[in-house]
Amino acid sequence: MTKYDECVNYILDIPKFHSKGSLEDVRRLLNYLFVDRGQKIIHVAGTNGKGSVCAFMSSILKEAGYHAALFTSPHLVKMNERIILDGEEISDEAFIQCFEDVLNVINREGGEYHPSFFEFIFLMAMDYFSNSSCDVIILETGLGGRLDATNSILRKDLSVITKIGLDHMEYLGDTIEQIAGEKAGIIKPNSPVAFIDYHDETTKVFKAKANELNSECYYIDKNAITTNLVTKDGIDFSVQCDYYKYDSLKVSMHGKYQSLNASLAILSLSVLKDLKIDQNAIADGIFKTSWPGRMEEIVDGVYLDGAHNEDGIVAFLDSVRALPCEGRRLLLFSVVSDKDYYQMISLLLESSLFDGVYVCPLESQRALKIDELIEAFSRAGDNTPRFFESTSEAFNKIMTDKDILDSVFIAGSLYLVGEIKFLLSKENKDA
Repeated sequence: MTKYDECVNYILDIPKFHSKGSLEDVRRLLNYLFVDRGQKIIHVAGTNGKGSVCAFMSSILKEAGYHAALFTSPHLVKMNERIILDGEEISDEAFIQCFEDVLNVINREGGEYHPSFFEFIFLMAMDYFSNSSCDVIILETGLGGRLDATNSILRKDLSVITKIGLDHMEYLGDTIEQIAGEKAGIIKPNSPVAFIDYHDETTKVFKAKANELNSECYYIDKNAITTNLVTKDGIDFSVQCDYYKYDSLKVSMHGKYQSLNASLAILSLSVLKDLKIDQNAIADGIFKTSWPGRMEEIVDGVYLDGAHNEDGIVAFLDSVRALPCEGRRLLLFSVVSDKDYYQMISLLLESSLFDGVYVCPLESQRALKIDELIEAFSRAGDNTPRFFESTSEAFNKIMTDKDILDSVFIAGSLYLVGEIKFLLSKENKDA
């Protein structure tokens, strides 16, 4: 076993002996690992679209000549995916060094506190960024916002909030307003916040929190963002608001929702007035942005999407409808047990978009078991899906059944996305 594998295994084992700490606990260790050199810090929360908005901002900044650091979650195949600088994942060697730095601080200063899985990797990321020459640090929350480990950062230049939906309700609240309140917890006093005006309910929450903290609000009406054309090459869109107007931009990704995420990224960077970003950097950065597992075409006619809640499924179906398909549409689906999976399944079936549905359980401990999947589809009124015992079995079958003009869509969980990517990487290594 390599030193890198030992580090990864240690982090994976953390949930077995520790629970989430307080923000004060995280901040205490962070003070030993991160040196604030005046880097711009952008903090992103929300239910759906966080990772994509972060990726768009990182890509635009790179095109504008800035060194952008990015911390996101979850990873799909390898833990290094969570820590990125200038578009490149942290190397195994740097990963080991940051792991050792964090562990040394825990042993020296942690006392009875040991960081959770997420807190540990966040501390590693901040250690890495502290020792790198980055101009901007972009942090994506893990779950929620107010109590998220990333909110241990006291100084930030901008808070960004993406679309809010009903997810993680056992932790964040039973209503859209309650969940929005938790996400709005990332807003800091006298520091601006950017968002898209999706719903009156959430916008009111964000404005009230910003007003309480004397923080300025910047937002776009969702109706000011227009999708002009969807092709297999990407999405042409336009956006206009009080701050700027772009008549023609192009996203190379296939999710129709990405025009919204790209627009929020543009708005967010425009708020930071001392960043010099011209229109060419914005257009090129948007077009060059890629984000794994978000309507990602992994091979010709096969799309991976991480839709894992009701809002995500609605956006996924909207993208499927818009994407040209000359043959059949086939769906591979799986889900974890702590989601509203019955509603997700009902939406998929009611869409009548798919000529064949292939269903399998995940390898995750959170997976919905095969008999529960069968019961859920039956309760939703469809006994026609084909059920398989594993992701590999289902994926091999759907790819065998796919004709040249057919499109295959894989959705329901980011765990499923990760398992498919692992299978493909294994096939490539064996080839």
